[in-house]
Amino acid sequence: MIITNVYNTYLKTKIESVLKAYAEIFFLHGVWPGLLVLAITFINPQMAFAGILAIVVAFAFASLVGYKQVFLNSGFYTYNTLLIGFSIGATFKLTLVTLLLLVSVSIFSFVVSVFLANMFFTSFRLPILSIPFVIVTSLIYLAAGRYSNLYVSGLYAKQAFDGFAFLHPWMVSFFKAMGSIVFLPDVRVGLLLTALLLWRSRLLVILAVSGFLVGGFAHGFYVGAWSTAIADPSSFNYILIAMAIGGVFLIPSIQSFLIAMVGVLIATVLIDAVNVFWTQFAIPVFTLPFTVVTLLFVYMINLIDHPLCTRVFKETPEKTLDHYLTTKIRFCKEYAISLPFFGHWTVWQGFDGEWTHKGLWQYAYDFVQIGPTQKTYANEGLMLADYACYQQPVTSPVQGRIVWVVKHFPDNPIGTVDTVNNWGNMVMIYDARGFYAVLAHFAENSIVVNEGDWVYEGTFLGECGNSGYSPQPHIHMHLQWTMSMLSMTIPFRFTNYAVGDVQTHAAQEAPSKTYHTHAIPAVGETVTHSPLNPFWDQLTNFALDDTLTFDVFQNDRKRGSVTLEVTMAIDGTFYWATPNAKLYFGKWGGTFFCFHIEGDDPYLRLIYLALPKMPLVGESPLTWNDILPVSQALSGWRRAVAGVFAALRPTYGMAKGQYRLASHTEIAGEIVHPLKRTKTTIALDSARQILAVSCEGTTLRRVVPTQSKSYV
Repeated sequence: MIITNVYNTYLKTKIESVLKAYAEIFFLHGVWPGLLVLAITFINPQMAFAGILAIVVAFAFASLVGYKQVFLNSGFYTYNTLLIGFSIGATFKLTLVTLLLLVSVSIFSFVVSVFLANMFFTSFRLPILSIPFVIVTSLIYLAAGRYSNLYVSGLYAKQAFDGFAFLHPWMVSFFKAMGSIVFLPDVRVGLLLTALLLWRSRLLVILAVSGFLVGGFAHGFYVGAWSTAIADPSSFNYILIAMAIGGVFLIPSIQSFLIAMVGVLIATVLIDAVNVFWTQFAIPVFTLPFTVVTLLFVYMINLIDHPLCTRVFKETPEKTLDHYLTTKIRFCKEYAISLPFFGHWTVWQGFDGEWTHKGLWQYAYDFVQIGPTQKTYANEGLMLADYACYQQPVTSPVQGRIVWVVKHFPDNPIGTVDTVNNWGNMVMIYDARGFYAVLAHFAENSIVVNEGDWVYEGTFLGECGNSGYSPQPHIHMHLQWTMSMLSMTIPFRFTNYAVGDVQTHAAQEAPSKTYHTHAIPAVGETVTHSPLNPFWDQLTNFALDDTLTFDVFQNDRKRGSVTLEVTMAIDGTFYWATPNAKLYFGKWGGTFFCFHIEGDDPYLRLIYLALPKMPLVGESPLTWNDILPVSQALSGWRRAVAGVFAALRPTYGMAKGQYRLASHTEIAGEIVHPLKRTKTTIALDSARQILAVSCEGTTLRRVVPTQSKSYV
């Protein structure tokens, strides 16, 4: 028991950190890929031992000086040390002298890694890649010429087997180049590493092969002999550049692929240039071309804040692309604000409007109300009072401070406009997010707030009017950067609203509405603010340390049970935890969200598919749409195919979820992807919150807790 506890609390995390460093060499994450890379290196036991010793020494030194385990968990600070261990084990015979050198340079490489990593991140927002490895290994080679007690055994391990004569020379060269990344230019090693990459990421394999072919062909044209070019031991740099630029530091796409291939073309020249200089000191080129080209390209692209720059790194390029595509749509990147009214209003003019809202002032909205006659006015529309929205309440779309109020201009008679005082009566609100919200054309002397007042979303500001340059009563609103009314407008989105024209339904029917967490309503759409329902808000309050236990049924036969525990991450986000995964959830803009899953758990996946998000408005019937990652919506070969094709056609990387609140107790959903359709249901209960979840033949049924709590 004591030994088990020591392993679980101390050795387990350190062993996992070591294995993650092995995976980092190939831009992979996780324990299992690292374990497989470790196993492959034992084709050369001496090199494998040197790599293990180097990284163990680095960890021991880090602990000695006080670095916490959490600092080392990812393997980011130690994979350079691992490469240095490989280089020593592959070059020198292991003796006491070699071991002393290995210990010294392992510590030195860790110090260099920490220094450069922090300097590069704070100054350039760049990773260090293999800069410490290149620096320290080059110093070793320079110093080794003076150490007569070191015994050189060759740069790479001797090939013990080469029985792949049936393979095309290009294939042999590719696999040897792949093996050279871990100092083992052996076809067997290359095959195993390629198989590992293929298991984890098809995109990385495509990029690796493409980079090698492009670099080999280009170099062959330069030197006039392709056989010589592909046999160049430095050609593994092409593989690393293609994978790093095309699949890791840029979101995988056709554009990223082309940029990566340009980087490979540049590297062909750089490799020869470096070789001319480096060979004078008997130093191999190592990964210097890869490091230089990749860092220059990443810095150049980051400098313009390119939309394809990777901001969130996942386990594989497929999952990074998956996360990018779904979060880009699911969550609002622009400023999100509420509608400036309650009730049903219709979009009269939107962004880049038909009449105004042009150029620097294109991001603005105008709203009117439609009456029973399907017009904005009754009778002949000659009087202000004929218009449905005239003198209707206007509310604050943001929370902030009132900084400018104009309320004294008269309303224009129908058929005339004020060409001098363009905005008429208006309110300007400063939002702490750094912008100003402007609402204009209020009715004369209807504004009830004053400069300096603090308002919240939904605070009554005044009444809709026809002052300023306004041909008929309407609400105008936009966001801008400064208080000047000549300031350019800012893109934004409206949040927590529903679309539906109640006038087109029979009186006895409940109007069907489509809910939007955030969107830009189209011209002619009738929209209404969806107020938060306290019942649904309370229903989705999952308290810290709560447990949710479900019986698991497959095709109506009980197969076991699962318990989810509500836990909180260090950033304050809540998640449901099982031994294998975490499902993060929370609320934003009047909507309950399941954000994303870390790890792999079939039952958390079921909940995510059935309830990726839910409006907290409690209206029935209500429909809404969502975008789900294919990593959760699909499985098996479908997931693999979609992950590759998503880089070519982004629609393959997204599954569309369509959900319907048919009653106060059940949500029915359908997830649609070109490769698969999936139906889901989830039943809710005031006492047990999630009562049952059903998807793909599996049903989770909530077990009644001993002391149930009710929200009725």
